[in-house]
Amino acid sequence: MALATITDIKVYIDLPNNAREDDINNRIREAERFDLRPQIGKEFLEDLQQNPGTGSNATAIDELKPALCYYAFARHILNAQNHPTQTGFVKKETPYSNPVSLKELQAKASDNRAIAFGYLEDFIDYIEKNRQSFPLYNGKGNYSKVGSKIAQSKKT
Repeated sequence: MALATITDIKVYIDLPNNAREDDINNRIREAERFDLRPQIGKEFLEDLQQNPGTGSNATAIDELKPALCYYAFARHILNAQNHPTQTGFVKKETPYSNPVSLKELQAKASDNRAIAFGYLEDFIDYIEKNRQSFPLYNGKGNYSKVGSKIAQSKKT
């Protein structure tokens, strides 16, 4: 079970009404797998996914949601403009808009990853303070600020 939905993302980010829910759900799954899992641990993430309403997991998920939403949106930024077709990828352009450069998209995605990382730090602090409620969190995850020039690592 995914820990967030498109509705959760809209709490934090102004998504357009035409954002495709299946695309957003894919970005949420990718963010869980590739952004959160290495940072909080596979077993802990799987426990949150499989037991979302049990005991302290519900509160932990509420604490984790902002980070997940921003990680998912950062992934969405880089994918939303491109559409696969039978003849390859195309970029949607209309006479009423100008395409955003790849550099601008990467900067926007990096900004959102930095925001996600800030929320993730808050989540880790919460988990550390309530460690007895989260036995599957081993505290040995290596998490670093994605997009910064100097990756900051924290090991406990």
